[in-house]
Amino acid sequence: MAFDQKYLDEAESYKSLGPAYFDARNFTDALAERFHEELFLPMVKKFSDDLYSELETTVRNSLISDATVNVQGEIWRMVDNMVEALLSGERWALDRFVLNDRYDHQKIRGAVAKLVPVEVQNIRIAELADENKRLSERLASAERRYG
Repeated sequence: MAFDQKYLDEAESYKSLGPAYFDARNFTDALAERFHEELFLPMVKKFSDDLYSELETTVRNSLISDATVNVQGEIWRMVDNMVEALLSGERWALDRFVLNDRYDHQKIRGAVAKLVPVEVQNIRIAELADENKRLSERLASAERRYG
């Protein structure tokens, strides 16, 4: 088998490699180039297209989910704050939702009055009795000390 002169010349520079090495490398480089063009590029394009599509879907779903949770949380906090304002007797909330004459608030006042359960009334009475006892004891102590 006769080797091309260029392989013989290349082999002169390397004592451990012969012209067959450089001929084989040239053959595999040509094969790899064909593989690159015909097989590798379409495979990489399909992979990158699939990866892009999956990444786009994942990021979009994550952003939408995050936004949904944030909006849901904000609405929940708004409703919770309104209920707390009403139940704690904040004047603006009572004026707006219970004491106002707009939007059939007479009906709302009736519903609010009916919704106060006996348990809440009893707990509040007990709390006021405890507070009254505590204040009476403080007053008696102050009278003994200063009186």
